Amino acid sequence: MGKPKRKSCHVVDLTKAPYTMYGVGVVKDNPRKCLACGKPIKRGETWRRDASAEDPDGYGRIVTIHHSPRCPDQNERNVFQKMLAKGASG
Repeated sequence: MGKPKRKSCHVVDLTKAPYTMYGVGVVKDNPRKCLACGKPIKRGETWRRDASAEDPDGYGRIVTIHHSPRCPDQNERNVFQKMLAKGASG
């Protein structure tokens, strides 16, 4: 028998890695509105929060929030997305 092999533990540093969180209701420091439909997240609604990796130049990270798994009012989402598309092209 030889020497036992050591396993190394790799811990993810969330200041340098992107991450996703899931939750219910309004949480302090979350963005206020869903990026998909433009409506605020209300008490009891489920959400998904995505954060980019930390910017190396010191500009922070981009954080977005969405209703999870989908926006409650699909028609409202379509209207909001069309409005964003007009703003980007005009």
